[in-house]
Amino acid sequence: MYTVCGKGLLSSNSYIYWNENDGADVSKGEKHEAAVIDAGCSPADIFPEAEKRNLKIKYIILTHAHIDHSYYLDSFLAEADGSVSVCHVSEESLFYDTVANVSEMIGAPKTFAAPDMKVSESDTLSVGGKRIEFIHTPGHTPGGMCIYVPEEKIMFTGDTLFCNGFGRTDLGGSARDLAESIKKLYTMDTDITILPGHGCSSTIGEESAWGIPSVLC
Repeated sequence: MYTVCGKGLLSSNSYIYWNENDGADVSKGEKHEAAVIDAGCSPADIFPEAEKRNLKIKYIILTHAHIDHSYYLDSFLAEADGSVSVCHVSEESLFYDTVANVSEMIGAPKTFAAPDMKVSESDTLSVGGKRIEFIHTPGHTPGGMCIYVPEEKIMFTGDTLFCNGFGRTDLGGSARDLAESIKKLYTMDTDITILPGHGCSSTIGEESAWGIPSVLC
């Protein structure tokens, strides 16, 4: 299951993902293990939602490290005891570079501690016993990635693919790489729901019907 909190920096979406059927007995005070996808929304928005659903946040997973998706990362790690930060191995350098992570550009230069876990293409992680897969989708940033939950056919696409759009490539990205990443996503099942880093949800089928944007070709 997931819920979206869309009050983030530069109108970014943050999501909470968890497995409602992980065996946690909430009547005894047990909590479902959960992951926050992107940290552009304040913990003040996220933690009440987690508490309401009896969730314990274990992972803070970044689709990419631009500041509108990472701004509150340190706050989450401080407030969610034992939580682990996760990014793609090619994205780590943005944690330390205020130009590359765009925080300099918006007038709020910010760096972050090294990620706790770095993943690569086809790596997997268990959240409450539910398998999630990491798909490397460079183009918006070098280490941009999508987070796919095969059993539920949902995919968190960050700024790789939006509803009727895609991420910009002029902030350290590559139009050619983004086109190839979108092509890769278009080969997946058409009924997969995409949950982007900005805007509303869509499906692979709805987006692939538009083809590859000509500005990327």
